[in-house]
Order: sequence, then structure tokens, then C-alpha cells
Amino acid sequence: MDRSEPKAEPHRSFRGFVTIWFGQTVSMIGSGLTGFALAVWLFQRTGAATPMAVAALAQWLPRVVLAPLAGVVVDCRSRKLVMILADSAAAGATAVAGLLALTGSLDVWHVYVIAAVIGVFGTFQDPAFTASVTLLVEKEQYVRAAGMRQASGALESIAAPVIAGLLIGRIGLAGVVFVDLATFAVAVATLVSVRVPNPVGADRVGARLPGGSPSGADSTDGRGLQAALYGLRYIARHPGLLAMMAYFATVNFAGSMSSVLVSPLVLSFSDAAGLGMVQTTAGIGMLAGSVVISVWGGPKRRVRAIFASIRLSGCGLVVVGLAPGIAVVAAGLLLMMVLVPVATGSSSAIW
Repeated sequence: MDRSEPKAEPHRSFRGFVTIWFGQTVSMIGSGLTGFALAVWLFQRTGAATPMAVAALAQWLPRVVLAPLAGVVVDCRSRKLVMILADSAAAGATAVAGLLALTGSLDVWHVYVIAAVIGVFGTFQDPAFTASVTLLVEKEQYVRAAGMRQASGALESIAAPVIAGLLIGRIGLAGVVFVDLATFAVAVATLVSVRVPNPVGADRVGARLPGGSPSGADSTDGRGLQAALYGLRYIARHPGLLAMMAYFATVNFAGSMSSVLVSPLVLSFSDAAGLGMVQTTAGIGMLAGSVVISVWGGPKRRVRAIFASIRLSGCGLVVVGLAPGIAVVAAGLLLMMVLVPVATGSSSAIW
């Protein structure tokens, strides 16, 4: 086959994206149920904020360490298969949590290990879905698609605390976990029903590396490290991208230190119902912002929009710490989260 022959563009289908988005949203809500239930369980079991912070660290640290490898794997393998396998592995870890809770054997360290396993496979699932968006929708729809993905997180924040609060008292932690597993089945079913195109020719990492094959098949063996370094060098050659990555890393690091303390803060002067109300309010703010940017299509001056929205979002975080009250914390989170989709949607479109 002549390598200079132009490759056919992958068939794009916004409907296909919506189908996968729906399944992933349902699964995210299910994961939110388990996350909320485990957070309440940890605080009730220990009465401290540290275990909740350690669980969050266990889930997110693998993403930092494995992100370059995950990018290589996603570029060189079927993205649909990566998503299915990652979802399946995370569901297996969740099932273990349910069985331990059902038998009364669940311990704090179990939660840490399960959170780490879910974090490892989430490291592969997230970039696989994100990279698939550019092959499923037209360029003009990137910000709209990013807004819909933000809406998924918002729906999780709204629905999960309310549903989990109702279910915990009726079916317990184990029951909540098994409801989560049912939502996983929905995610896999939607993935199976949609054709997710893979990049062709020069769109694949292997074809861009010196001596790489057009299929990119050799990028996950001896060339895996080279492929990862290629991505880092690409960003380093574009100062704007490098600066934006550093900016978001700093903002996310500072924000994560604060956000992980919101749950123990609320539980220190309220109960699970109060925490659910606060998280639902935050979800409403994110959903409102996501709907606006999905319908609007996003600002034209994206970098300025990123700076402005994050500054105002930071003001909301300041409000959260002003006084120990449900109304104050909820108002601060509402202001904070309504602006997050503007920043992340604009950033996703740029990338």
C-alpha cells in the first residue's frame, strides 16, 4: 500500500457521541453514589478528615504517575476497547467493596486500595473518551461536547448525594454499591452499540515518530517511552500550551486541597443530609454553567475566558470558608461551580 495515499477521514456522528455520553453519565452517577456512601462511611468510622483525604489521594495519584503511559496506550489501541476494559476493571473493584461491606469485613485500608485501583483504570478510561470526542464530532462542536461532559459531572453532583442519602438508610452501603454496578452495565451497553473510530495514518503516534509505522502498532512496545516523550516535547515546543498546562496544574492542586475538606467541614456541623444538600447545590451550579456553554458554544477568546472564570470561581471558594453554615457553604460552591464549565470547556477546545 502506498503510504503517501491519503487516508479516509473517520465517520463523525454527534449522535454516537451522545449515546456514549449518556452511558458514561449514568455510570458516573452510579460511581457518585458509591463515592458519597464511602465518604460518609469513612467519616462515621473514623471521625476524622485525614482518611477521606488519603482515599482521594489514592484515587488521583495513579493518574499523575500513569498519565503519559495512558496516552500512549490510547493512541495505539482501540479506544472503544480501552474504555470497556477500564470500566470493567473499575466495576470489579467496586464489586469487591460491595462484598466486603455485605459481609461486614470492610476496613479503612480496603477503601484506600479500591480507590487506587479505580484511579489506575480511570487514568486510561478518561483520555480514551476525551480523545474519541475529536473523532466523533466536528471541530465546531468541540466546546459543546466539552460542555456536555461537564454536565455529566454536574448531574452526578446533583443526583448522587440525593439518591445515596435515600438509599443508605434503606439498603445500606452494600446495596448502594450494587446499584452502582447496574449503572456500569448501561455504560458498557452504550459503548458496544456505537462505532468508535480510531485515528488513521498520521493521526496515530507511531506514524509521527522517526521510523514509526503508519499503524502505530509498535508504539506500545520498545517505542512506548519514545511516544510519551514525543508528546511532552510537543507541548514544550508550544509555550502557550505549556503555560496553560502549568496554570491548570497549579489551580487544580490548590483547589483539590480545599475541595477535599468540604465534606468533613460540612459533616463537622451537619449530617449526611446536609452534605447531600451542599453537594447537590454545587451540582446545580455546574449543570447551569454546562448547559449555558453547551447551548452557547463557548467564548471566542478562550484564554481570557479561562482566566476570568477561574478568578471568579476562586471567590466562591473563599465564601465557602467564611462561616460554618449550610447556606454559606452552598452559596460559595454554587458560585464556584457555575463557572468551572467555562474554564474547562475552553481549555478542552484548545487542547
